[in-house]
Amino acid sequence: MPLDREELVHFYRQMVTIRRFEERTSEEFQKRAIPGVVHSYIGQEAVAVEVVDPRTLVPLDREAIRASVAKTGRLVVVDEACATCGAAAEIIALVTEDAGTFRHLKASPRRVCAPDVPIPYSPPMEKYVIPDKARIVGAVRGALGR
Repeated sequence: MPLDREELVHFYRQMVTIRRFEERTSEEFQKRAIPGVVHSYIGQEAVAVEVVDPRTLVPLDREAIRASVAKTGRLVVVDEACATCGAAAEIIALVTEDAGTFRHLKASPRRVCAPDVPIPYSPPMEKYVIPDKARIVGAVRGALGR
């Protein structure tokens, strides 16, 4: 069902309003004026993502992860731990070892983790090691084939 011009203009105005709100919220969050987690946009791209935060590894909410992959067809796992032998590797194994869930994947799973080094004490070095927005955005783009 195609949208007419009036509906498109309405949606555009809503998107602009949301974008301005996101920009302002992101600025305030970076100033530490508001607590919590903030959604940020990727340049001019609008990317809808589903976030599954397992909270614990034992017990791990396997069904929520499988359901999300079945729904989206993609998997990006972000973990501040090292890539080797970490939670990200286990979550990816959970998805790829289950034939039913694996069948839904439209792209290879991506993981964004710290390199296999001890976490440095120096703040600039720690910032380099811990996954950041740019690496997460790159992984999401890769999963989307962009």
